Amino acid sequence: MKTKLLLMLLAIALVAGAAQANMLTNPSFEDGAFDAKSAPDDWEISYESWLSGWTWMNNDDDDPDARTGTKHLKLNAWWTGSYNEVYQWVTGMKENDDYSFSVWARSNGTGKIADAELVLYFYDSASVQVGSTIYTTPVSVGDEWTYVEWTHTTPPGTVAAYFSLYGIFTNGYFNPDGSINPDGGGIHYDDANMIGPDPNIHAGPDMISWDG
Repeated sequence: MKTKLLLMLLAIALVAGAAQANMLTNPSFEDGAFDAKSAPDDWEISYESWLSGWTWMNNDDDDPDARTGTKHLKLNAWWTGSYNEVYQWVTGMKENDDYSFSVWARSNGTGKIADAELVLYFYDSASVQVGSTIYTTPVSVGDEWTYVEWTHTTPPGTVAAYFSLYGIFTNGYFNPDGSINPDGGGIHYDDANMIGPDPNIHAGPDMISWDG
């Protein structure tokens, strides 16, 4: 009896651990054929115009290291109000459940401030968006890697979502001579996470054989 109970409790723990696994793939932006203007595997990039852009960054002498591994993403901007996004399509979601979304973020340099923000788009089984687009509350970060987390409940009908790291910039500018200042704005992201709800597991007579 004790052996059976122990094995069942172990199985429950394994299921719980699996349910808490990161739902994103390549969450640290490490995988893919590296090029500064190519996208990491499993991620896509969009941006408003030439006034904003993005860079897939590899550790070098010109930039502080990634938080983990050797690569991370930077969303750039050179004009106040410009924006861009890096996003991933995530399936296997459940409706009316709480999800946790997080990322590590930092600004573009010493003394600079940037706003980390997440945008969420939820979809049903027919790939039709359900509910409103969610713009999470921005969190200001400095030039040290900072953990940022949000939670949100999925709307009815949800089976998938776009997890979108967002950059909207308020400190971009041109130099006095009219040239673009490449450090006008920017936010760095690494180690993104999307965690599903806790499993609702109840041990009962249908799960455990109570003999002896």
